[in-house]
Amino acid sequence: MVANDPANPPSRTDIFVVTHTRKNGTFVSEEVRQKMIEINEIVARDPSSKYNDLDHDPVAEVFGKDGRSSTRMATAHYKKKVEEAERSKLELQSQINDLKQEVIEGKRTQMEMQSQVNAILTMYGINQGAQTRISANSPSDQVFG
Repeated sequence: MVANDPANPPSRTDIFVVTHTRKNGTFVSEEVRQKMIEINEIVARDPSSKYNDLDHDPVAEVFGKDGRSSTRMATAHYKKKVEEAERSKLELQSQINDLKQEVIEGKRTQMEMQSQVNAILTMYGINQGAQTRISANSPSDQVFG
């Protein structure tokens, strides 16, 4: 692999080799060592093979073709991130639903209390013409607009 050469960008095979080889030249596992030997043999026979498309490069020849709409090495990382995002989304939606229910219950309680206050005012004949009602511009009425 040629570093920082814009005329020859690294291939997926180059990136695979670098990311699966430790700095001291050893491999992350025995299985990877065996696969790396196969990849290196393919590249030694045909150096241009590492620039083949993703279905025919040495990584694909050794590991098999990638599944539809996935690329080896990236899929697991992104799949994990998507699953985490879905869990967060579901958790937040649940919290939103709980808060909506609390607001609805609060409005119901507020209306019951207003009705009781009006009934008391009527019962004692206090300011009968000035019975109060919750304003249409009340902040609680604007929550769900």
